[in-house]
Amino acid sequence: MMSNPDFVKAAVMEGCGVHDKGQTSPQQVINGLEHDTNALHLVGGGSLQAFSAYFTKHIIEKPEHLPVRVVAAGRNYSPVTLRHPGLLGCRQSSVIDGLILYEDVDVQEKTLLHEVMVTMIEIYRHLGIHFQVVQYSAEHLYTHERAAIGVTMYSPHTGQYHEVGRISLCGDYISRRLWTLCRKDKKSASFVSMLHVRACHTARLLGLLMENCQEEDSTYSLPGCLQSAVDAF
Repeated sequence: MMSNPDFVKAAVMEGCGVHDKGQTSPQQVINGLEHDTNALHLVGGGSLQAFSAYFTKHIIEKPEHLPVRVVAAGRNYSPVTLRHPGLLGCRQSSVIDGLILYEDVDVQEKTLLHEVMVTMIEIYRHLGIHFQVVQYSAEHLYTHERAAIGVTMYSPHTGQYHEVGRISLCGDYISRRLWTLCRKDKKSASFVSMLHVRACHTARLLGLLMENCQEEDSTYSLPGCLQSAVDAF
């Protein structure tokens, strides 16, 4: 478990591919100052940028320490969106985020991706609500991603599927830009690869649960795995 900062510097944002050459788009980041590499951006502790800030200029001394698995439960901030109403497009949410650092792409990546996918599917199956797992095409990838898989749920209100979880294969895109390495021997080191996991976007998931679990009499039939948590209050 990690407790990440809510703010990161512009240099880290650029290293994660959010913006380039110091030019900040209001559609991508919050509270950024253009052309200022020391500007702080509000991203929340549950974000890829917050994880990346911790591992910037970081050397893992021994390859046997890989893969490194870290997770954080924290806030996540995103620019205002007018595409979706209410909880589906809110500016702030709590999220469960994870980051895995590894070196052997050919062997470790397949194993880690399978491990994460099985875990995510099992978690969402317990809810008993219809969801689908999709692999995104190139046009739906972010700059730092070379592949991505999403967990989506259907909204009766919008008539669309909305992402509640995402697995991003980042490769060494971020590590090369922010200098995250693993030492091979006394004279050489290699850039690590990263796998980012958005296990749960809480606000969006709550909104979709409310839409899918409402009965005709306006009451809600909660999934059994969540009922015990509600009863505790």
